[in-house]
Amino acid sequence: MILLVRLAGCFLCVLCLLLSGPGVFGALASGDPPLRIFAAASLKDVITAELARQSLGGAETAFAASSTLARQIGAGAGAHVFLSADPVYVDALIETGRIQADTAHVIARNVLVLASARRGINSVPFDSLEAWVAGKHDRDKLVLGDPGHVPAGRYARQALKAGGLWAQLRPHAVFAADARAALALLASGEAALGVIYASDVRVDPRVRRVGDVPASLHSPIAYVGALTPAGTTHAQAAGFLAALTTPAGQKTFQDWGFARADTH
Repeated sequence: MILLVRLAGCFLCVLCLLLSGPGVFGALASGDPPLRIFAAASLKDVITAELARQSLGGAETAFAASSTLARQIGAGAGAHVFLSADPVYVDALIETGRIQADTAHVIARNVLVLASARRGINSVPFDSLEAWVAGKHDRDKLVLGDPGHVPAGRYARQALKAGGLWAQLRPHAVFAADARAALALLASGEAALGVIYASDVRVDPRVRRVGDVPASLHSPIAYVGALTPAGTTHAQAAGFLAALTTPAGQKTFQDWGFARADTH
């Protein structure tokens, strides 16, 4: 009788592991370290949601500017998956052998918008930005990601230059360390207006979309996911990355304000 009880207990343990999904079982079966994902700061909420959907609660994540993460991977940081807000960083890592080229693909897209948390700022047409800034007090700033290393800022600078607005607006600009830092400055009211991702407006209810940035004025905003060489042999990495472009994964992105990977 005691033996039967012990056998039944073992059976239940195995059953619980199977029911918990391939993410948990795969990691235990392979003996791999926790899945490590390096992702653009603007992906924080959607990737957290995807990890929960895929039952990968044991994964480790690092969110920062894509350029910062690329430097860390290039220096040998132990990432398995890299999710970049700009393809150029993935391409650079492919050249140095830090990213497996045949695993790289677009996982989502985004658009830029004008946003504010200030009362009384309800509508600011992009082509009226110069007049808007000229009519404001010097302390009213325009925030964007640092165009020197933040993809959101680079796209914003492209648009402002193409629209003939960069020279006039540059003295009023505040550069943030990453996309979420720009959002924080807006939400706190420290900046009156910002050029940020549409998806970031979804994150903080204090921030409102007050204008659109013409997509024709900047490079297409494409998020690219890829595996590092270590990721190609990790039991969970390839499955996690592939799941991001399934119908369920794409729905998660849309729920958080992103556009589908196949949007053009």
